[in-house]
Amino acid sequence: ITNGDKVAINAGDIYVSFPGDFHSILSDHDDPLKFDFLTIQTNDEMLKSDIELIISQRHEADSRTIRNSNIRRFVSNAINEISNPDDLSNRLLQNMIDQIIILIIREFRVTKPNEADKLDNKNLLCLRLMNYIDNHIYTIKNLRELEDISNYTYNYLSNVFKETTGGTLQEYYSERRFEAAQLLLRDGQFSVGHIAEMLGYSSLYSFSLAFKKRYGYPPKEERKCNGKN
Repeated sequence: ITNGDKVAINAGDIYVSFPGDFHSILSDHDDPLKFDFLTIQTNDEMLKSDIELIISQRHEADSRTIRNSNIRRFVSNAINEISNPDDLSNRLLQNMIDQIIILIIREFRVTKPNEADKLDNKNLLCLRLMNYIDNHIYTIKNLRELEDISNYTYNYLSNVFKETTGGTLQEYYSERRFEAAQLLLRDGQFSVGHIAEMLGYSSLYSFSLAFKKRYGYPPKEERKCNGKN
């Protein structure tokens, strides 16, 4: 499940996640999902530009699956290299990661375009705004930051977003914060107060109040439901 949307995954599939995604896994108890997970990034400006284009075009969760035996092989080799490093590992890993990124970019260039490719400017603008919120959910101080990345006034952005999606920017941001809060609470690594601070709430009280209003129970109950103390 990516950002609340279910995606069917088959053996041999490669699923590409983006910064800011929220995930959970539903797997068969008798035949559980087994997978390798590798986080990669690059400082190459040309590759970063291609990646940003892919993110803007493949926002929907069901448009991220590809199949490529070379990518699977490089990912497996990279994980092995990380697990058994030597003095040449960093140099080799850099080469592997560049190849993985390039192969992913090529795959998305040749696979059937998502409907987002056909969207008009207002739809693409809304996707860009959602991507920004998703990728900066822990650092956003004020939604007026969207003015800086779009060169439009916040009022214009609000009107376009409401007209295009049927919801408001504040509603989208709030829902994404709640999703992040649930994941952090279930993970159990941080206190409720720390999670409130991470997500930009003014106080533990305001976070608890908002969470209870949204789900009908306080944040601490989320942990109890998932076996966390």
